[in-house]
Amino acid sequence: MSERTALVVWDFDWSLVNENSDTYVIEQIDDTGQIYRELTRMLHEKRRGWTELMDWAVGELHIRYGTTPARFGEVLATIPFMSKVLEAVEMAAKVSAEQRILSDANSVYISSCLASPLDAAAHFSMVLTNPAEFDHAGRLHIQPYHRAGQSHGCSHCPPNLCKGAILQRWLNECPLRRCVYVGDGAGDFCPATRMRPCDVLLARRSPHDSLLRQARSGGVVAQIFEWGGQTDADGADLLATLASVL
Repeated sequence: MSERTALVVWDFDWSLVNENSDTYVIEQIDDTGQIYRELTRMLHEKRRGWTELMDWAVGELHIRYGTTPARFGEVLATIPFMSKVLEAVEMAAKVSAEQRILSDANSVYISSCLASPLDAAAHFSMVLTNPAEFDHAGRLHIQPYHRAGQSHGCSHCPPNLCKGAILQRWLNECPLRRCVYVGDGAGDFCPATRMRPCDVLLARRSPHDSLLRQARSGGVVAQIFEWGGQTDADGADLLATLASVL
């Protein structure tokens, strides 16, 4: 194992990037809004899980707009990052913290986004997310990390990915390292409950504060710090807190 003393785990959407990459791609390409409206309806009807719906949506983008891998790359290159969040990634790399991404997005979106701002991909040793790939016709396919029939048995997480199980595995691999987890949403609560008293949870404030609310209500023994929100538009709180704990 590495001799690094800290492990920094980043959620992706609304944490590392300042957007939901899934919906951002649809909104940028589908100028009629029809696919998004259909997606919202199916989500409300609970006919499919989120990852399955994302696979359907990118299939519709291919059918209706002929969306190519290059077009996906162009759109993802415009996804917004908070300036201080990128500085936080670079700062953590300089002090030799190991950084990993644990996300419910997909591998194509994450690799495309990390390629554009300052070659951020070089700072991450691992990305664990839902696998995605283009077929010979250029249609993107998104699959769940936990495939059908591979139930993870966690009531907190959606069927496609239990972030808590993954983080627990990582903590078991490096028990002497302090873990810092950066997140914002309900999907980050399960991994937060696996953290130890020596660990640090960086939870985003309103309007993306479902993780913060759940963590404050109990079940999390890690130290909890807030970042983001209207008073922290560029992620300065995140940078300052991460610098102090590393």
